Amino acid sequence: MSSWYPEKKHSLYTYYFLKGLKGSADMDENGSITAEEMQFYVNDEVGFMARKLNSREQTPGLQTMDREKVLISY
Repeated sequence: MSSWYPEKKHSLYTYYFLKGLKGSADMDENGSITAEEMQFYVNDEVGFMARKLNSREQTPGLQTMDREKVLISY
């Protein structure tokens, strides 16, 4: 079940995915975000906020054949 983030006017997944693309998901701080980095970031943030805001679990998924695929470089 997808959770809404009222304060940000997005779903939790959308909010944290977009935030991740802006650099928050760049775990190794190399200026690129891979699918694997995004998956870890979104899972942690969305899971935490779903429990905090709605007292429920939410486990987002990101499917790819190439976990090292660069989603964005900045």
